[in-house]
Amino acid sequence: MNQLLAKWTLNQPMKLEQDHPAFRHLYDNYAGLVRSLLFKLCGADELDDAVQEVFVKIWKGLQSFQGASNHKTWIYRITFNHAMDLLRKRRPAPLPFKESMAGSIETTDTEWLCKGLLRLSPDHRSVLVLHCMEGLSLDEVANVTAVPVGTVKSRLHFARKQLHTFLQAQGVKYE
Repeated sequence: MNQLLAKWTLNQPMKLEQDHPAFRHLYDNYAGLVRSLLFKLCGADELDDAVQEVFVKIWKGLQSFQGASNHKTWIYRITFNHAMDLLRKRRPAPLPFKESMAGSIETTDTEWLCKGLLRLSPDHRSVLVLHCMEGLSLDEVANVTAVPVGTVKSRLHFARKQLHTFLQAQGVKYE
């Protein structure tokens, strides 16, 4: 790892004059995190394009990164903001089949979980994904979503309750 990337990983500003290997290393280390979060928040539609757009934003923002937060939290924040932008632009997609027909199609528990997540509002889905699936602390979720910790707790409680109700209705048992 070159000296430039080493400084950035220590939360120091990064200068990008022709340092493509450092960015490549950054991409290799965080592409999975970005892809995973985008998929959980937005679904599979245009996922590759969304990942590329996030990394363009990261590239453009590297010189202005001040190190006030952890670089991983900074990347989560950029990814989260991009996901929220995509969700705002998107119109609700019609279901390919009626909900009453869902019982006739064999669906795994994981598929029901994905369907349940997509039924939550973006605000509720994001705190649930960031905290329960990505493992961020409540403070980190508050930082990424730019809302107070109390709001994160409230949204998390509501999201868990809604998801539990949906999964129960589908006959999914979980602990």
